[in-house]
Amino acid sequence: MRRTGLALLGVAALGLLWSCAGSSTSRGGDGPTLPVSEGDFVEKVVDTVCGNLGPCCARAGFPYDRAGCVAYGLEEFEINRPPNTIWDSVEAGKCVDWFARVASSCFAVETGDESCENIYRGTLAEGAACESSEECADIRGSEATCYYDGTTPSGRCAPEFQPARGRAGEACLGTCASNDCSFFGSPTDTGYTVCHLQDGLICSYSLGVCVPPPALNEPCYDYYCAVGAYCSYLLLTCQATKPDGESCELDQECTGGRCTDYRCGPQNIASAEVCTGR
Repeated sequence: MRRTGLALLGVAALGLLWSCAGSSTSRGGDGPTLPVSEGDFVEKVVDTVCGNLGPCCARAGFPYDRAGCVAYGLEEFEINRPPNTIWDSVEAGKCVDWFARVASSCFAVETGDESCENIYRGTLAEGAACESSEECADIRGSEATCYYDGTTPSGRCAPEFQPARGRAGEACLGTCASNDCSFFGSPTDTGYTVCHLQDGLICSYSLGVCVPPPALNEPCYDYYCAVGAYCSYLLLTCQATKPDGESCELDQECTGGRCTDYRCGPQNIASAEVCTGR
């Protein structure tokens, strides 16, 4: 996904936090979304986070100082306008709402922040010279990127492409583990076929075709395993994923997909610095 403008709130690293928010009159995402201007955005995010943070601090065992939290947030959190972009106040309002939901839940998340990625919108059309993806406007309804083909010193704005969805036995170039496995490149690029884990297929790098992923206790030389299992680097076999609270080293070991401080489970966004400003 393209990340625009927010430096970026560390969006996936809230607790990091300058990415979570709640206001003195927390909306928590329940009320209507209100547009937010560029000049008010940082203050609203910080106010939103700090207004909802008290219970998260208590849960994590930290004292809570709202004024300190606000002062810390205003100092640490910033946004930077990329060139050739315009501010989207509606997406900014949705982003503040997302912060409120995250702060209210107390846990860092890596999804649902699409609006935060779109607070700045690119203005350059397809084919325009560019330096970064943030400068490029969506092309024919698709996200765009600044694509470098090596023939010019600058890039060119180009649309994303969805590779062909591979079927069992078809030649492939990779495995898609999510709903969206689009790539960026030239419209002349062809021959991209990927296998989708959601279809019960992976791309075997040894065979170069789509095959079913290995099941529990089977060898997993291609990294992926069937749903409910992960590839153990030590055993090189598929092992059952672990519930929250179990020890872990990598996210893929956990059923919930998050390994935090060597334990399966989400990360509390609270920290001593955020909760107290010190």
